[in-house]
Amino acid sequence: MRAAFLGALALLCAASANAATVTGTVNYLDTTTQACHPPATGCVPSQPIAFSRIQIWYRGTNPWDIWWPVGEASTDPNGHFFFSDSGGNGTYAVRVYATNFAARVLLESSEFFAEPGFPGAGIQQSVTSANQVIDFSFNFTDPGAARLYNVAETIRHGFDHAAARRDPAETDALGQATVVVTSSTGNPNNVSWYNPILNQVVLHVDDSFSDTRMLHEYGHWLESQLSTFAWIASTHNGCEARDVFGNIINSPEHAWMEGFADYFSQAVPAFLPAGTLSGVATSRLEFPGPCTASSADAIEDRIASTLWDLLDPSNEAHDFVSGGDVPLFQILDHELDVFGVAPTIWSFRNAWIARGLDGPGLDRILAQHQILALPNQTAQFISQSAPPTTMQPGETRQVSVTMRNTGITTWTPGTIHRLGSQNPQDNLTWGSNRQPLTGPVPPGAQTTFTFNITAPATPGTYAFQWRMVQDGVEWFGDPSPTRFVNVPSPDPPPPPDERCPRWDPIRKRWIACQ
Repeated sequence: MRAAFLGALALLCAASANAATVTGTVNYLDTTTQACHPPATGCVPSQPIAFSRIQIWYRGTNPWDIWWPVGEASTDPNGHFFFSDSGGNGTYAVRVYATNFAARVLLESSEFFAEPGFPGAGIQQSVTSANQVIDFSFNFTDPGAARLYNVAETIRHGFDHAAARRDPAETDALGQATVVVTSSTGNPNNVSWYNPILNQVVLHVDDSFSDTRMLHEYGHWLESQLSTFAWIASTHNGCEARDVFGNIINSPEHAWMEGFADYFSQAVPAFLPAGTLSGVATSRLEFPGPCTASSADAIEDRIASTLWDLLDPSNEAHDFVSGGDVPLFQILDHELDVFGVAPTIWSFRNAWIARGLDGPGLDRILAQHQILALPNQTAQFISQSAPPTTMQPGETRQVSVTMRNTGITTWTPGTIHRLGSQNPQDNLTWGSNRQPLTGPVPPGAQTTFTFNITAPATPGTYAFQWRMVQDGVEWFGDPSPTRFVNVPSPDPPPPPDERCPRWDPIRKRWIACQ
Protein backbone atom coordinates (compact mmCIF):
# COMPACT_ATOMS: atom_id res chain seq x y z
CA MET A 1 0.00 0.00 0.00
CA ARG A 2 2.78 2.37 0.98
CA ALA A 3 4.73 1.44 -2.15
CA ALA A 4 1.70 2.17 -4.30
CA PHE A 5 1.27 5.56 -2.61
CA LEU A 6 4.93 6.46 -3.13
CA GLY A 7 4.68 5.37 -6.73
CA ALA A 8 1.68 7.59 -7.32
CA LEU A 9 3.45 10.49 -5.61
CA ALA A 10 6.45 9.99 -7.85
CA LEU A 11 4.24 10.12 -10.91
CA LEU A 12 2.61 13.32 -9.64
CA CYS A 13 5.99 14.91 -9.03
CA ALA A 14 7.13 13.88 -12.47
CA ALA A 15 3.97 15.42 -13.94
CA SER A 16 4.57 18.67 -12.05
CA ALA A 17 8.17 18.74 -13.19
CA ASN A 18 6.92 18.49 -16.76
CA ALA A 19 4.33 21.25 -16.36
CA ALA A 20 3.58 22.93 -19.68
CA THR A 21 3.20 26.61 -20.51
CA VAL A 22 0.73 27.02 -23.33
CA THR A 23 0.93 30.40 -24.99
CA GLY A 24 0.44 32.16 -28.31
CA THR A 25 -0.81 35.20 -30.16
CA VAL A 26 -3.81 34.85 -32.46
CA ASN A 27 -4.93 37.24 -35.19
CA TYR A 28 -7.41 37.22 -38.02
CA LEU A 29 -7.32 38.71 -41.51
CA ASP A 30 -9.98 41.43 -41.69
CA THR A 31 -10.81 41.63 -45.39
CA THR A 32 -13.47 44.28 -44.84
CA THR A 33 -13.04 46.12 -48.12
CA GLN A 34 -11.61 45.41 -51.54
CA ALA A 35 -8.92 48.02 -50.92
CA CYS A 36 -7.87 46.58 -47.57
CA HIS A 37 -4.50 45.27 -48.65
CA PRO A 38 -1.10 46.68 -47.64
CA PRO A 39 0.14 49.28 -48.21
CA ALA A 40 -3.34 50.85 -48.27
CA THR A 41 -3.40 53.98 -46.09
CA GLY A 42 -5.53 53.74 -42.97
CA CYS A 43 -6.22 50.03 -43.41
CA VAL A 44 -5.62 47.44 -40.71
CA PRO A 45 -6.02 44.04 -42.43
CA SER A 46 -4.66 41.85 -39.65
CA GLN A 47 -6.22 42.38 -36.25
CA PRO A 48 -5.76 40.64 -32.91
CA ILE A 49 -8.46 38.35 -31.64
CA ALA A 50 -8.73 40.38 -28.45
CA PHE A 51 -10.24 39.30 -25.13
CA SER A 52 -11.24 36.01 -26.69
CA ARG A 53 -12.06 32.82 -24.84
CA ILE A 54 -9.27 30.25 -25.24
CA GLN A 55 -9.86 26.64 -24.30
CA ILE A 56 -6.83 24.36 -23.61
CA TRP A 57 -7.17 20.64 -24.42
CA TYR A 58 -4.82 17.84 -23.36
CA ARG A 59 -4.29 14.16 -24.07
CA GLY A 60 -1.92 11.88 -22.19
CA THR A 61 0.54 9.42 -23.70
CA ASN A 62 -1.25 6.21 -22.76
CA PRO A 63 -3.18 4.40 -25.49
CA TRP A 64 -6.39 4.73 -23.54
CA ASP A 65 -6.05 8.48 -22.91
CA ILE A 66 -8.62 10.77 -24.51
CA TRP A 67 -8.77 14.49 -25.21
CA TRP A 68 -10.23 16.58 -22.45
CA PRO A 69 -10.26 20.32 -21.57
CA VAL A 70 -7.80 21.21 -18.82
CA GLY A 71 -8.52 24.91 -18.53
CA GLU A 72 -9.28 28.23 -20.15
CA ALA A 73 -7.54 31.54 -20.73
CA SER A 74 -8.38 34.83 -22.34
CA THR A 75 -6.41 36.80 -24.88
CA ASP A 76 -5.23 40.29 -24.04
CA PRO A 77 -5.81 43.37 -26.26
CA ASN A 78 -2.97 42.17 -28.51
CA GLY A 79 -4.41 38.68 -28.96
CA HIS A 80 -1.85 37.04 -26.65
CA PHE A 81 -2.75 34.32 -24.16
CA PHE A 82 -0.87 32.37 -21.49
CA PHE A 83 -1.82 29.20 -19.61
CA SER A 84 0.21 27.09 -17.21
CA ASP A 85 -0.87 23.45 -16.84
CA SER A 86 0.09 20.97 -14.16
CA GLY A 87 -0.32 18.00 -16.47
CA GLY A 88 2.50 15.62 -17.37
CA ASN A 89 3.88 14.40 -20.67
CA GLY A 90 1.29 14.60 -23.38
CA THR A 91 -0.13 16.58 -26.25
CA TYR A 92 -1.94 19.92 -26.23
CA ALA A 93 -4.37 21.61 -28.59
CA VAL A 94 -6.10 24.99 -28.42
CA ARG A 95 -9.57 26.21 -29.33
CA VAL A 96 -10.02 29.90 -30.10
CA TYR A 97 -13.64 30.94 -29.61
CA ALA A 98 -15.35 33.89 -31.29
CA THR A 99 -16.49 34.88 -27.83
CA ASN A 100 -15.46 37.78 -25.62
CA PHE A 101 -17.02 39.83 -22.83
CA ALA A 102 -19.24 41.66 -25.34
CA ALA A 103 -20.43 38.89 -27.67
CA ARG A 104 -20.94 35.17 -27.87
CA VAL A 105 -20.92 34.33 -31.57
CA LEU A 106 -22.82 31.30 -32.84
CA LEU A 107 -22.47 29.81 -36.31
CA GLU A 108 -26.01 28.69 -36.98
CA SER A 109 -26.78 27.21 -33.55
CA SER A 110 -23.37 26.36 -32.12
CA GLU A 111 -20.80 28.56 -30.39
CA PHE A 112 -18.05 29.04 -32.94
CA PHE A 113 -14.41 28.14 -32.41
CA ALA A 114 -11.47 27.18 -34.57
CA GLU A 115 -8.12 25.63 -33.81
CA PRO A 116 -4.83 27.13 -34.95
CA GLY A 117 -4.17 25.49 -38.30
CA PHE A 118 -7.75 26.01 -39.54
CA PRO A 119 -8.95 25.23 -42.19
CA GLY A 120 -6.35 22.49 -42.20
CA ALA A 121 -5.73 20.02 -39.40
CA GLY A 122 -5.58 21.60 -35.95
CA ILE A 123 -2.09 22.16 -34.60
CA GLN A 124 -1.11 19.78 -31.78
CA GLN A 125 2.05 20.11 -29.74
CA SER A 126 3.57 17.64 -27.28
CA VAL A 127 5.36 18.22 -24.00
CA THR A 128 8.50 16.12 -23.77
CA SER A 129 10.63 17.91 -21.17
CA ALA A 130 10.25 19.81 -17.93
CA ASN A 131 8.89 23.37 -18.04
CA GLN A 132 8.44 23.29 -21.78
CA VAL A 133 6.77 26.29 -23.48
CA ILE A 134 4.62 25.54 -26.49
CA ASP A 135 3.48 28.35 -28.77
CA PHE A 136 0.18 28.21 -30.68
CA SER A 137 0.49 31.59 -32.40
CA PHE A 138 -1.58 31.65 -35.57
CA ASN A 139 -3.11 34.07 -38.07
CA PHE A 140 -6.58 32.99 -39.18
CA THR A 141 -6.69 34.02 -42.83
CA ASP A 142 -9.47 31.75 -44.01
CA PRO A 143 -12.67 33.85 -44.43
CA GLY A 144 -14.74 31.09 -42.86
CA ALA A 145 -13.11 31.67 -39.47
CA ALA A 146 -12.00 35.26 -39.88
CA ARG A 147 -15.55 36.51 -40.43
CA LEU A 148 -16.68 35.06 -37.09
CA TYR A 149 -13.79 36.62 -35.20
CA ASN A 150 -14.57 39.88 -36.97
CA VAL A 151 -18.13 39.75 -35.65
CA ALA A 152 -16.93 39.34 -32.08
CA GLU A 153 -14.35 42.12 -32.47
CA THR A 154 -16.83 44.56 -34.04
CA ILE A 155 -19.43 43.98 -31.34
CA ARG A 156 -16.70 44.49 -28.73
CA HIS A 157 -16.03 47.95 -30.14
CA GLY A 158 -19.73 48.69 -29.90
CA PHE A 159 -19.81 47.44 -26.31
CA ASP A 160 -16.82 49.60 -25.33
CA HIS A 161 -18.42 52.67 -26.91
CA ALA A 162 -21.66 52.09 -25.00
CA ALA A 163 -20.04 51.18 -21.67
CA ALA A 164 -17.96 54.37 -21.67
CA ARG A 165 -21.08 56.51 -22.16
CA ARG A 166 -23.59 54.98 -19.76
CA ASP A 167 -25.46 57.14 -17.31
CA PRO A 168 -23.78 57.09 -13.86
CA ALA A 169 -27.19 56.53 -12.24
CA GLU A 170 -27.62 53.20 -14.04
CA THR A 171 -26.13 50.20 -12.27
CA ASP A 172 -27.53 47.33 -14.36
CA ALA A 173 -24.86 45.35 -16.20
CA LEU A 174 -24.59 45.77 -19.95
CA GLY A 175 -24.12 42.05 -20.48
CA GLN A 176 -23.00 39.83 -23.33
CA ALA A 177 -24.92 39.74 -26.60
CA THR A 178 -25.68 36.50 -28.39
CA VAL A 179 -24.92 36.94 -32.08
CA VAL A 180 -26.09 34.27 -34.53
CA VAL A 181 -24.39 34.15 -37.94
CA THR A 182 -26.50 32.21 -40.39
CA SER A 183 -27.47 31.84 -44.03
CA SER A 184 -31.16 31.80 -43.08
CA THR A 185 -32.07 34.63 -40.72
CA GLY A 186 -35.70 33.68 -40.18
CA ASN A 187 -37.42 36.77 -41.56
CA PRO A 188 -39.28 37.12 -44.88
CA ASN A 189 -36.46 39.00 -46.60
CA ASN A 190 -33.67 36.87 -45.11
CA VAL A 191 -31.75 39.93 -43.90
CA SER A 192 -29.87 40.73 -40.71
CA TRP A 193 -32.04 41.87 -37.82
CA TYR A 194 -32.44 42.01 -34.07
CA ASN A 195 -34.78 39.31 -32.78
CA PRO A 196 -36.40 40.80 -29.67
CA ILE A 197 -38.19 37.58 -28.77
CA LEU A 198 -34.98 35.57 -28.47
CA ASN A 199 -32.89 38.65 -27.62
CA GLN A 200 -30.40 37.80 -30.34
CA VAL A 201 -28.58 39.75 -33.00
CA VAL A 202 -29.13 37.67 -36.13
CA LEU A 203 -26.64 38.35 -38.92
CA HIS A 204 -26.78 37.03 -42.43
CA VAL A 205 -23.44 35.44 -43.19
CA ASP A 206 -22.90 37.95 -46.01
CA ASP A 207 -22.93 40.77 -43.42
CA SER A 208 -20.24 39.30 -41.21
CA PHE A 209 -17.60 41.57 -42.73
CA SER A 210 -19.95 44.57 -42.84
CA ASP A 211 -19.01 46.22 -39.56
CA THR A 212 -21.45 49.12 -39.54
CA ARG A 213 -24.33 46.81 -40.49
CA MET A 214 -23.46 44.68 -37.46
CA LEU A 215 -23.30 47.78 -35.26
CA HIS A 216 -26.72 48.87 -36.50
CA GLU A 217 -28.29 45.62 -35.30
CA TYR A 218 -26.23 45.74 -32.10
CA GLY A 219 -27.62 49.24 -31.62
CA HIS A 220 -31.09 47.67 -31.51
CA TRP A 221 -29.83 45.19 -28.93
CA LEU A 222 -28.59 48.10 -26.81
CA GLU A 223 -31.95 49.86 -27.17
CA SER A 224 -33.65 46.72 -25.91
CA GLN A 225 -31.23 46.24 -22.99
CA LEU A 226 -30.80 49.82 -21.81
CA SER A 227 -33.81 51.71 -23.11
CA THR A 228 -37.27 50.89 -24.42
CA PHE A 229 -37.30 49.12 -27.76
CA ALA A 230 -40.21 49.56 -30.16
CA TRP A 231 -41.05 46.14 -31.61
CA ILE A 232 -41.96 47.37 -35.09
CA ALA A 233 -41.07 44.90 -37.82
CA SER A 234 -40.46 46.56 -41.16
CA THR A 235 -38.38 46.95 -44.25
CA HIS A 236 -36.95 50.44 -44.34
CA ASN A 237 -34.69 52.58 -46.51
CA GLY A 238 -34.24 55.71 -44.39
CA CYS A 239 -37.33 57.36 -45.85
CA GLU A 240 -40.10 54.79 -45.94
CA ALA A 241 -40.86 52.01 -43.47
CA ARG A 242 -43.17 49.30 -44.78
CA ASP A 243 -44.87 46.30 -43.20
CA VAL A 244 -45.00 42.80 -44.70
CA PHE A 245 -47.93 43.88 -46.90
CA GLY A 246 -46.06 46.86 -48.32
CA ASN A 247 -47.99 49.49 -46.40
CA ILE A 248 -46.10 52.57 -45.19
CA ILE A 249 -45.93 52.50 -41.40
CA ASN A 250 -43.73 55.49 -40.63
CA SER A 251 -44.06 56.67 -37.06
CA PRO A 252 -41.97 58.73 -34.60
CA GLU A 253 -41.35 55.55 -32.59
CA HIS A 254 -40.06 53.62 -35.60
CA ALA A 255 -37.96 56.58 -36.77
CA TRP A 256 -36.25 56.81 -33.38
CA MET A 257 -35.63 53.05 -33.20
CA GLU A 258 -33.95 52.93 -36.61
CA GLY A 259 -32.46 56.43 -36.50
CA PHE A 260 -30.57 55.73 -33.29
CA ALA A 261 -29.19 52.47 -34.73
CA ASP A 262 -28.07 54.33 -37.89
CA TYR A 263 -26.36 56.95 -35.74
CA PHE A 264 -24.72 54.37 -33.46
CA SER A 265 -23.29 52.40 -36.38
CA GLN A 266 -21.33 55.48 -37.50
CA ALA A 267 -20.58 56.93 -34.06
CA VAL A 268 -18.56 53.89 -32.95
CA PRO A 269 -15.97 54.04 -35.77
CA ALA A 270 -15.74 57.84 -35.36
CA PHE A 271 -13.78 57.25 -32.13
CA LEU A 272 -11.49 54.51 -33.52
CA PRO A 273 -8.39 54.75 -35.71
CA ALA A 274 -9.24 55.11 -39.39
CA GLY A 275 -9.64 51.76 -41.10
CA THR A 276 -10.46 49.82 -37.94
CA LEU A 277 -14.05 49.19 -39.03
CA SER A 278 -15.62 48.91 -42.46
CA GLY A 279 -18.76 50.46 -43.89
CA VAL A 280 -18.08 53.97 -42.61
CA ALA A 281 -20.24 56.30 -44.72
CA THR A 282 -21.40 59.44 -42.96
CA SER A 283 -22.61 61.25 -46.10
CA ARG A 284 -26.14 59.95 -45.61
CA LEU A 285 -26.11 61.36 -42.09
CA GLU A 286 -24.61 64.66 -43.22
CA PHE A 287 -26.93 65.04 -46.20
CA PRO A 288 -30.17 63.07 -45.78
CA GLY A 289 -32.10 62.81 -49.03
CA PRO A 290 -35.53 64.30 -49.70
CA CYS A 291 -38.45 62.39 -48.26
CA THR A 292 -42.18 63.14 -48.14
CA ALA A 293 -43.40 59.77 -46.87
CA SER A 294 -44.52 61.27 -43.56
CA SER A 295 -43.91 64.10 -41.15
CA ALA A 296 -40.20 64.66 -40.55
CA ASP A 297 -40.28 63.34 -36.97
CA ALA A 298 -41.32 59.94 -38.41
CA ILE A 299 -38.50 59.73 -40.99
CA GLU A 300 -35.52 57.57 -40.03
CA ASP A 301 -32.88 59.60 -41.86
CA ARG A 302 -33.99 62.87 -40.25
CA ILE A 303 -33.65 61.41 -36.76
CA ALA A 304 -30.27 59.83 -37.53
CA SER A 305 -28.97 63.11 -38.98
CA THR A 306 -30.17 65.06 -35.96
CA LEU A 307 -28.28 62.77 -33.59
CA TRP A 308 -25.20 62.86 -35.81
CA ASP A 309 -25.21 66.69 -35.79
CA LEU A 310 -25.06 66.58 -31.99
CA LEU A 311 -21.83 64.55 -32.26
CA ASP A 312 -19.93 65.82 -35.27
CA PRO A 313 -17.88 69.04 -35.43
CA SER A 314 -19.89 72.26 -35.45
CA ASN A 315 -18.92 73.21 -38.99
CA GLU A 316 -22.31 74.09 -40.44
CA ALA A 317 -24.49 77.17 -39.98
CA HIS A 318 -27.30 75.14 -38.44
CA ASP A 319 -25.01 72.99 -36.31
CA PHE A 320 -23.17 74.66 -33.45
CA VAL A 321 -23.32 71.67 -31.12
CA SER A 322 -20.55 69.05 -31.09
CA GLY A 323 -19.28 66.26 -28.87
CA GLY A 324 -22.77 65.40 -27.65
CA ASP A 325 -22.28 61.63 -27.81
CA VAL A 326 -22.04 61.15 -24.02
CA PRO A 327 -25.23 62.96 -22.96
CA LEU A 328 -27.00 61.51 -25.99
CA PHE A 329 -26.25 57.95 -24.91
CA GLN A 330 -26.93 58.72 -21.25
CA ILE A 331 -30.41 59.93 -22.15
CA LEU A 332 -31.04 56.69 -24.05
CA ASP A 333 -29.80 54.77 -21.02
CA HIS A 334 -31.74 56.71 -18.40
CA GLU A 335 -34.60 59.01 -19.38
CA LEU A 336 -35.74 56.91 -22.36
CA ASP A 337 -35.85 53.72 -20.29
CA VAL A 338 -39.56 53.93 -19.48
CA PHE A 339 -41.40 50.61 -19.47
CA GLY A 340 -44.12 50.49 -22.10
CA VAL A 341 -43.27 53.88 -23.62
CA ALA A 342 -41.41 53.79 -26.94
CA PRO A 343 -38.99 56.72 -27.33
CA THR A 344 -39.35 59.43 -29.97
CA ILE A 345 -37.27 62.46 -30.93
CA TRP A 346 -39.66 64.53 -28.79
CA SER A 347 -39.02 62.55 -25.61
CA PHE A 348 -35.31 62.82 -26.35
CA ARG A 349 -35.63 66.61 -26.80
CA ASN A 350 -37.47 66.95 -23.50
CA ALA A 351 -34.72 65.04 -21.69
CA TRP A 352 -31.97 67.01 -23.42
CA ILE A 353 -33.47 70.33 -22.31
CA ALA A 354 -34.27 69.04 -18.80
CA ARG A 355 -30.57 68.18 -18.37
CA GLY A 356 -29.70 71.81 -19.00
CA LEU A 357 -27.99 71.01 -22.30
CA ASP A 358 -27.97 73.27 -25.33
CA GLY A 359 -31.68 73.40 -26.11
CA PRO A 360 -31.48 76.20 -28.70
CA GLY A 361 -28.64 74.34 -30.41
CA LEU A 362 -30.70 71.15 -30.62
CA ASP A 363 -33.75 73.06 -31.82
CA ARG A 364 -31.75 74.68 -34.61
CA ILE A 365 -30.64 71.21 -35.76
CA LEU A 366 -34.24 69.97 -35.58
CA ALA A 367 -35.30 72.96 -37.67
CA GLN A 368 -32.65 72.16 -40.28
CA HIS A 369 -34.13 68.67 -40.63
CA GLN A 370 -37.68 70.05 -40.77
CA ILE A 371 -38.69 68.40 -37.50
CA LEU A 372 -39.24 71.74 -35.78
CA ALA A 373 -40.28 75.09 -37.31
CA LEU A 374 -38.03 78.07 -36.52
CA PRO A 375 -37.37 81.39 -38.26
CA ASN A 376 -33.92 81.82 -39.75
CA GLN A 377 -32.97 84.45 -37.18
CA THR A 378 -33.24 83.62 -33.49
CA ALA A 379 -31.34 84.81 -30.44
CA GLN A 380 -30.90 83.40 -26.94
CA PHE A 381 -30.62 85.69 -23.95
CA ILE A 382 -27.56 84.67 -21.92
CA SER A 383 -27.10 87.22 -19.12
CA GLN A 384 -27.20 90.88 -18.20
CA SER A 385 -25.71 93.31 -15.75
CA ALA A 386 -28.84 95.39 -15.18
CA PRO A 387 -29.14 98.74 -13.39
CA PRO A 388 -30.12 98.78 -9.71
CA THR A 389 -33.80 98.95 -8.81
CA THR A 390 -33.41 102.61 -7.82
CA MET A 391 -31.54 105.36 -9.67
CA GLN A 392 -31.50 109.07 -9.04
CA PRO A 393 -32.66 111.41 -11.82
CA GLY A 394 -29.85 111.92 -14.32
CA GLU A 395 -27.67 109.24 -12.73
CA THR A 396 -25.39 107.31 -15.12
CA ARG A 397 -24.63 103.60 -14.87
CA GLN A 398 -22.71 101.09 -16.98
CA VAL A 399 -24.75 97.99 -17.95
CA SER A 400 -24.29 94.98 -20.23
CA VAL A 401 -26.47 92.50 -22.10
CA THR A 402 -25.15 89.20 -23.55
CA MET A 403 -26.98 87.57 -26.46
CA ARG A 404 -26.22 84.36 -28.38
CA ASN A 405 -26.82 83.92 -32.10
CA THR A 406 -28.94 80.76 -32.44
CA GLY A 407 -30.01 81.38 -36.03
CA ILE A 408 -28.35 80.55 -39.34
CA THR A 409 -27.28 84.08 -40.31
CA THR A 410 -24.19 85.94 -39.12
CA TRP A 411 -24.78 89.22 -37.29
CA THR A 412 -22.51 92.04 -38.44
CA PRO A 413 -22.41 95.83 -38.10
CA GLY A 414 -22.80 96.05 -41.89
CA THR A 415 -26.08 94.09 -41.85
CA ILE A 416 -27.32 96.49 -39.14
CA HIS A 417 -27.81 93.84 -36.48
CA ARG A 418 -28.05 95.68 -33.19
CA LEU A 419 -29.49 95.54 -29.71
CA GLY A 420 -32.71 97.52 -29.50
CA SER A 421 -34.72 98.88 -26.59
CA GLN A 422 -38.01 97.33 -25.56
CA ASN A 423 -40.97 97.92 -23.27
CA PRO A 424 -41.94 100.04 -25.05
CA GLN A 425 -40.22 99.17 -28.32
CA ASP A 426 -37.66 101.74 -29.51
CA ASN A 427 -37.94 103.81 -26.33
CA LEU A 428 -35.31 106.44 -25.54
CA THR A 429 -35.82 106.14 -21.81
CA TRP A 430 -32.17 105.40 -21.05
CA GLY A 431 -30.65 107.80 -23.55
CA SER A 432 -30.43 105.56 -26.65
CA ASN A 433 -32.63 102.98 -28.37
CA ARG A 434 -29.82 101.08 -30.16
CA GLN A 435 -26.50 99.51 -29.21
CA PRO A 436 -24.09 98.53 -32.01
CA LEU A 437 -22.05 95.38 -32.56
CA THR A 438 -18.28 95.54 -32.34
CA GLY A 439 -17.75 92.72 -34.86
CA PRO A 440 -19.36 89.71 -36.58
CA VAL A 441 -21.22 87.11 -34.52
CA PRO A 442 -21.56 83.76 -36.36
CA PRO A 443 -24.23 81.16 -35.54
CA GLY A 444 -23.65 79.63 -32.12
CA ALA A 445 -21.46 82.49 -30.88
CA GLN A 446 -22.42 85.12 -28.33
CA THR A 447 -21.67 88.79 -27.89
CA THR A 448 -21.86 91.23 -25.01
CA PHE A 449 -23.13 94.78 -25.45
CA THR A 450 -21.62 97.06 -22.78
CA PHE A 451 -22.94 100.63 -22.61
CA ASN A 452 -23.89 103.51 -20.32
CA ILE A 453 -27.44 104.51 -19.47
CA THR A 454 -28.74 107.70 -17.90
CA ALA A 455 -31.82 107.72 -15.66
CA PRO A 456 -34.69 110.01 -16.74
CA ALA A 457 -35.03 113.41 -15.08
CA THR A 458 -38.71 112.86 -14.39
CA PRO A 459 -39.54 110.71 -11.36
CA GLY A 460 -41.32 107.41 -12.06
CA THR A 461 -40.87 103.68 -12.64
CA TYR A 462 -39.21 102.69 -15.92
CA ALA A 463 -38.63 99.35 -17.68
CA PHE A 464 -35.13 98.28 -18.74
CA GLN A 465 -35.39 95.63 -21.50
CA TRP A 466 -33.61 94.88 -24.78
CA ARG A 467 -33.92 92.60 -27.82
CA MET A 468 -32.02 91.85 -31.03
CA VAL A 469 -33.08 93.65 -34.19
CA GLN A 470 -31.94 93.80 -37.78
CA ASP A 471 -32.94 97.29 -38.72
CA GLY A 472 -35.21 97.42 -41.69
CA VAL A 473 -35.85 93.66 -41.49
CA GLU A 474 -37.17 92.33 -38.15
CA TRP A 475 -37.01 92.08 -34.42
CA PHE A 476 -36.13 88.54 -33.31
CA GLY A 477 -35.14 86.23 -30.46
CA ASP A 478 -35.45 86.34 -26.71
CA PRO A 479 -35.87 89.70 -24.98
CA SER A 480 -33.81 90.32 -21.89
CA PRO A 481 -35.73 90.00 -18.61
CA THR A 482 -37.43 93.24 -17.64
CA ARG A 483 -35.83 95.20 -14.80
CA PHE A 484 -38.07 97.89 -13.31
CA VAL A 485 -36.12 100.88 -12.06
CA ASN A 486 -37.60 103.48 -9.72
CA VAL A 487 -36.50 107.10 -10.24
CA PRO A 488 -37.66 109.01 -7.13
CA SER A 489 -38.29 112.72 -6.63
CA PRO A 490 -35.17 114.64 -5.59
CA ASP A 491 -34.78 114.92 -1.86
CA PRO A 492 -35.01 118.47 -0.51
CA PRO A 493 -31.68 119.89 0.56
CA PRO A 494 -31.19 119.89 4.32
CA PRO A 495 -31.80 123.28 6.00
CA PRO A 496 -28.73 125.08 7.29
CA ASP A 497 -30.52 125.42 10.59
CA GLU A 498 -33.25 123.38 12.26
CA ARG A 499 -35.34 126.56 12.88
CA CYS A 500 -34.64 128.98 10.10
CA PRO A 501 -35.12 128.82 7.25
CA ARG A 502 -37.67 125.99 7.39
CA TRP A 503 -39.30 123.73 4.81
CA ASP A 504 -42.98 124.21 4.17
CA PRO A 505 -44.36 120.82 3.00
CA ILE A 506 -47.63 122.36 1.80
CA ARG A 507 -46.14 125.10 -0.32
CA LYS A 508 -43.10 122.92 -0.99
CA ARG A 509 -40.54 125.64 -0.53
CA TRP A 510 -38.21 127.06 2.03
CA ILE A 511 -39.53 129.84 4.26
CA ALA A 512 -37.06 132.57 5.00
CA CYS A 513 -36.43 133.67 8.53
CA GLN A 514 -38.78 136.41 9.82
